[in-house]
Order: sequence, then C-alpha cells, then structure tokens
Amino acid sequence: MTSRDALDPPLGVPPLLRRAVAVLLCYGAVVCALTWPLAAHFRSHLPATFPGSEFDPLYSGWVLAWESHALSRGSLDIADANIYYPARDALFYGPVALGALPYFAPTYLVTGNPTLALNLLLLGSITLTATAIHLVVLAWTKRHAAAVVAAAVFLANRWLLYTFIPTVPHLSVLFYLPLIIFLAAAPTVGVRLALLLFALVVAQCMTDVSYVTPAVLAPLATLAVLRLWRQPTRRSGIALLVVAVGAALVMVAVHWPYLAIMARNPNLAQQTNWRLDPMRSALELPSGLLGALSPLAISSLAFALLAAAGLLAARGWRGSPAEASAARHALLWIGVGVVISLPLRVSVLGHAITLPHLLVAQRWGLFASALRLPERLRVAALIGVALLVGLAFAELLRQLGLTAGRRRSAGNALAALVVAAFYAQYATAFGQPQPYGPRLPVLYQLQRPPSDSPALQALRASGGPTFEAPLPTTKPTTAAAQAPAMYRSIFHWQPLLNGYSSYWPAGFAERMRTAASLPDPSAVRALRQETGLVFILARIDDELPIDTRLPNERAAWIELTRRGGRPDLELVATDDQLALFRVTGEP
Repeated sequence: MTSRDALDPPLGVPPLLRRAVAVLLCYGAVVCALTWPLAAHFRSHLPATFPGSEFDPLYSGWVLAWESHALSRGSLDIADANIYYPARDALFYGPVALGALPYFAPTYLVTGNPTLALNLLLLGSITLTATAIHLVVLAWTKRHAAAVVAAAVFLANRWLLYTFIPTVPHLSVLFYLPLIIFLAAAPTVGVRLALLLFALVVAQCMTDVSYVTPAVLAPLATLAVLRLWRQPTRRSGIALLVVAVGAALVMVAVHWPYLAIMARNPNLAQQTNWRLDPMRSALELPSGLLGALSPLAISSLAFALLAAAGLLAARGWRGSPAEASAARHALLWIGVGVVISLPLRVSVLGHAITLPHLLVAQRWGLFASALRLPERLRVAALIGVALLVGLAFAELLRQLGLTAGRRRSAGNALAALVVAAFYAQYATAFGQPQPYGPRLPVLYQLQRPPSDSPALQALRASGGPTFEAPLPTTKPTTAAAQAPAMYRSIFHWQPLLNGYSSYWPAGFAERMRTAASLPDPSAVRALRQETGLVFILARIDDELPIDTRLPNERAAWIELTRRGGRPDLELVATDDQLALFRVTGEP
C-alpha cells in the first residue's frame, strides 16, 4: 500500500461530503472563538450580551423544553402549556419555535439540561448557516476565498452574535435560507427541485411565523411573479408560486390556534408588555438600515466591496452568466427584504414619509403589533448580502487580470486581509455608523440561568398549581421577573401561574397584581380561591438580575422562611436559593 493510499479516506465517503465536514468544523471553531468562553460553559451558562438576555433566552429554552417534554410523553396536545395557569392554549400566546425543535429536543431529552441544548442549538445553527453560505458561494464561483469572505460577512454581524439572536436562540435556525436562494436561482425549476425547495421553505418558515416566514415567502413570491411575466420562464414561475402558496398554507394550518387566541381575547393587542407607538421617530434611510438591532449590522467594508465590484463590473462583467444570474437573485432577496422591513415612517434627506402600509396597520392593529420590530424581516436580506459580497469578491479577483495560479494565491491573501478587516470593524465599530454600537468586550458576556435544586425536587414529587415569588409591585408582569419562573418550571413542570410571552391571556395582569402583594394573607386566599393555588416558590437569594432590584419584596419571604412559615403557608423545603411553601387554607 502506498503512502497516498494510506492517507485516502475510507471508500464510500464522497469528496464533497469530506469538504463539507471540513468547512463545518472550521466554522464551528470560528463561532466558538467569537463567543468564547461560552463553549467552556456550555452546560451552565447562557449568553448575556444584551438587556433582553434577562428573559428572552429563558423563553426560548422553556418553549422548546415544553414541546420536547409533551411530545416525548406521547401527547400531541402541546397547546396547553404549563404557564398562565389556568388559561387554555397558553403555548400560542407567543412564538412556538417549531423549526428549532428537531435541533433542541435530542440533546434536552438525553441530558435533561435545557441550557446545554440551547447553547448547542445557538452555536450549531450559526455554524451551519455560515457553512451553507460558504458552500453556495463555492458552487457559484468555484473559489474558496470568495466563499470565506461571504461567510465572514455573515459572522461579522452584531445582530447575529450580540444584540438579537443570542437573546432568542430559536431564531438562529437560518441555515435553510442560503440553500433556498441557491435552488430558487436555478434556471429551470422542475418537479423534483420544486419538492426539495418546498421542504426547505417549510422548514425555514417554521423557525418563526412573524419574522422569518414573511422574509422567506415575500422574495420567493416576487421571484415567481417575475418569472411568470416572461414566456420562457413561466413554468418555473408557476412552480415557485406553488411552492410559496403551499408553504403559506402549511404555516396557516400549523398556526391556526393563534386565530382562536385572537377570537378569545378581543383586546389582545393591549395584553402585552411591548406596546410601541406606530408613529415613532422615522427611520433614516439608508443609514438606519445598519443599526445594531438590524440584521444588516455588518461591516461597512462589505458594502465598500460591493460598490467597488459594481463599478468594475459596469465596465464589463468577466464572470460566467450563471454568476451574473446568481448576483441578480441575491439583489432581489436584498431588495425585497429591505422593502418589507420598512416601518410606518421613514426619513429621506431629512424629509419624513409615512408609508402606505399604515392603512393596513390601522385596520389590523394586532398584526402591526405582532411585527413591532419590522427590521427583523431583513434576515433574508442579510443572507443575500453575504452571498452577493462573495460573488463581488470573485469578480474583483477577475478584474485584477492575474493568471490563474497567481489569482489563487492573491485571492487567498486578499481574502485573509478582508476577513481581518471585517473582524476589526465588528469588534471595534471603527468606521461604522453610530447606531452600530460601541466597542465590544474582549470576552463574550455570560449569565447563569435557573437550574435544578432540592426545593424543586420536593415540588416535583408533590405537584399542584404553583406560583413563583416575588414580583415587583410596580409592574408585576415584567418579563425579567416572569421568565425565570418559566425556565425553572422546566425542572418541575407543575401548572404555573407565572408566564411571559408576546401576549398574555385576559385576567393575567390582574392576577399578577394580586400576587405581587404576597405573602399578604388576603392575596394567598384570593389566589387559592381563583386558581386552586397549592405551592408558592419563593426566591430568597439575589442571584437573578431582577432580584437585586427587589430587596424589600425578598425580605418578606426571607423572614417568613426564617420563622418556618405560618398557618396558611407551610414551609416544605428550602435550599440556598429557594423556599417552597404549601398553601394550606388555614387562617
């Protein structure tokens, strides 16, 4: 056997698969480095890079853990989640995150650790998306250097790794989008390709019905209409339109309980912590598209590359017709993604303009509030920009006029330089718009979420409607106080009076105002009569950020724990963080 034979992989492993695995491992290492030391604390900590980190990641962990728990018990009735007790269909007051479930559930069901499952979901999904972008650009350009630059555009993005996606990890499942754009750009869409595209579109839309579904279906439907316009591409246009309409129908079928929730709660738009003024300050164009909370919060050098490539290509495109077509498709996804993400008011050169969809917002107020942050709809535009920058980089290399051999070495060197510049702007914000944000900390910021404890084990063994205290008396529905109770319920799964999601059911705010006055005996009696309350779980430490702001509320529970309870609240169990009380009904 020759040395070459010894180095060859086993038979049956295609070279393309080997390259894909190598690319995946490389980007996995990069993502771990960008988020270090999260990889060293996979099992115990979550990202804490943004104010929403106090509650939104806990919601993602709870909703995915609840669905995994319910389905693993052989029940398809996941709608009656354990929060907002005694309300019905509690799951559908917020995002159901079904697209992330296949990537969360296996880890959670094997280990019982939602923190580990959530971290693997977040970093694994980001790695897969960067890999998919790389492979798509490589298929179009045949250049790894261009593919690396494209993936770097995606990863050098504060919205992705700092300001938004870490706070809602279920939305990190974006790796179908590059493949959807790639397949939709095919010159001819036959039956097999349409079926594959349909499966990918449905899987991607399942990530989120409010922000991801429109971001996928709007550009796809636009492309279908454009192809229907011309006779040579009409059959492909029909296929794409069928895919888009079919995926929309699937989404309606899966999410129909939202309609029941709306019918049951005529004032649902007001039953939320997040009430925003639809006529708030106008978005300044184009600089406003690049803010830190926008998916387009990427290196301004990426846009400089696009501009340079565009100027050179205007003198004569040197790439293949397939690459030119791919660039046009990427532009379409960017353009449609930006248009659908515009708020009700924009400002151009200092002139404020109210856009026509204000009429829709006034007629369908709930839908407007469901899309309270329309900039999130630019997620498909982010993927489009990454792909387009990769194509532009390949064109720039051609415009240099180098020989094939020199073009490869020069391309690798230039790609390394560009990636380093992307990272510099990502980390320091040098040369970026002010809304992009300040310099980032050296280390990724982490937090320790609630975990199992002896008090929770006692609650798990007994069971019954439960409430977690304390709550702030000024705003008892605040997410930072409610979400930790939901995450902690993963370790006992008792019916929980607490709750946090996009909206809350009728009566919840009033119930929480009563609960905020606990341990007052009259509040105990009222909640027991209204809900059948059996247990109260009191936080007696200040480990959570919200508890540092509730010293007086905690003091009452600490004193009650020190005294060993009272007739109506029997102390059942304590540990370093929690005290468990049973509601006895005694005066």
